[in-house]
Amino acid sequence: MRFGLVLTNGNISQIFICSFLLADLAKSVSIVRTMRLVTIGPRLLTLLSLAALVPFLPLMLFQYPLAELAQKLIKHLVGP
Repeated sequence: MRFGLVLTNGNISQIFICSFLLADLAKSVSIVRTMRLVTIGPRLLTLLSLAALVPFLPLMLFQYPLAELAQKLIKHLVGP
């Protein structure tokens, strides 16, 4: 029985909900509290950006020689 009615003097005085329904509600509230506002995380964002940039690598190699790209990368990582 999920819902029950308590009769007092022939009138419905109170509607009570069984404790397992309150446990279900508490579980639902805890799930909602653990949800994130933005569903994309940093790992997924990195993977998506890499997947978008990988097809452009052959085109970049036609424009810039590999040695020049490596030199710019090292210069950028080390600093001026």
